[in-house]
Amino acid sequence: MMNTLISFLISLSLFLPTDLTYARIKSGAALCDFIGGEYVETAVLPPTFYVAVLKENDDGYCLVSYMDVTGFVKAEALEKVDFTPKTKYADCGFTVSNDSQPANLRSAPTRGDNVIAVMPNGAVGKVIGTAVGDELINGAGGIWYYVRYENGGTLTYGYVYNAHITAEPFGVGSDEREPQKDGGIQGEREQSAFELSPPLQIVLIVALCLPVVFCAFMLRKKKSPKKDSPKTDS
Repeated sequence: MMNTLISFLISLSLFLPTDLTYARIKSGAALCDFIGGEYVETAVLPPTFYVAVLKENDDGYCLVSYMDVTGFVKAEALEKVDFTPKTKYADCGFTVSNDSQPANLRSAPTRGDNVIAVMPNGAVGKVIGTAVGDELINGAGGIWYYVRYENGGTLTYGYVYNAHITAEPFGVGSDEREPQKDGGIQGEREQSAFELSPPLQIVLIVALCLPVVFCAFMLRKKKSPKKDSPKTDS
């Protein structure tokens, strides 16, 4: 029971807010996934903006978060900062503009049987980064965009060919900082992904106390001597 309680507390701690470390993205920094024991490039992130560094690995890669995407970036492609940037990510939108035709969202920047969504003409979304792949149209190059597309509340991440959309420029990041917190401590307290309401906090406290009460009751029960049964006249 105690092991179960400890495991529950460890899991609960994952939901609590923590201070984050940020790093400026250098030119050519690639966000990677870890597949089959090796790092596979997902997209090149826009330089001068920032990632949140979640963990530093011993192999020279850092686990990072950019916008709502998590992956790995080489530590040498990042420059740590001692502040929380006010503008963390590039606000780069796109619009499907494909001669009134829809555009395919693919799982890889290549032609083939890899279409994961069809975006109608005029659909919009957010650009996360760029990738190099197949040249679908002669003379249009091999640049693709790694994007986030939302349709009916469903988020889909994939690649769209550059000639099929109109994308806003990434722009340039800023060194502007978040205002200092009380006590002169610079940094941001990231909002917890899971907040407990006051009633739920009470329920949680009671739930955590119940195992302790139960254990105390069982120990007391074991220590209490058994009373002799009353004798009856034969």
